[in-house]
Amino acid sequence: MPKMKTYTTDPDGCSNVNRAAWAASAVAEFQAVTGSDDEDAVADLLGDLMHLCARKSKKYGTFEECLRRAEEFFGYENRERTAQ
Repeated sequence: MPKMKTYTTDPDGCSNVNRAAWAASAVAEFQAVTGSDDEDAVADLLGDLMHLCARKSKKYGTFEECLRRAEEFFGYENRERTAQ
């Protein structure tokens, strides 16, 4: 599989290094609260987010909708930038 090209910052000035750090902080907090281990933490958090979306879909949308949006965001944040 070819390596995905990334860029340092988007128009908002956020880097993907920042985004990964924010996600790591969320996982670490989840682990502190639940005791989930490193191997299962992300999957466990995603499962719990599925429960949240099932209960609060009017507020957050369905999990599937959120996942599609997340994939769009990830694609945008990782797309190859063209010279301007």
